[in-house]
Amino acid sequence: MQNKTRRIGRAPEWKSQNTKTSVQLNHVKGGRTISLLNMQIKRAGKKWIRTRAYLDSGAHTSIFNAKTMKKLGISPSSGKIVSMRDGSGRIFRCRQRRVEIKVGGLIFPLNATFSTDFKMDFNVLGMDFFSQTIIVFDILNNRVIIDKIDEGS
Repeated sequence: MQNKTRRIGRAPEWKSQNTKTSVQLNHVKGGRTISLLNMQIKRAGKKWIRTRAYLDSGAHTSIFNAKTMKKLGISPSSGKIVSMRDGSGRIFRCRQRRVEIKVGGLIFPLNATFSTDFKMDFNVLGMDFFSQTIIVFDILNNRVIIDKIDEGS
């Protein structure tokens, strides 16, 4: 059976820095399958470290786990304290820190949250990341196309 693509309506125009990048997704198995994005993260004046993140448009804020926190040299007691509620309604304390993330060569500033209570094997990029981008999920080719929005848009 041949795949047919039908365009419904017209996509809105956006200003781009011509920095569009295509990033392959990784799939993790074990009870369920989710798509993870390879990325890098760093604090000011430090080296980039590699990690993985789940792109979650349902998450208001990006959150990073204890493993990433340790690799970045972030103390669990440093940074602004914020409370977060996960999808199950559980509330836990986090620390907010200014970082930069790199996805496919594009760099984004982010006020990310870090928590030792966040027990996932991966990190989560939420709407604070999405709001700086235009993201296309290309499921047929197992990739995400990310474009950085001009600050003047």
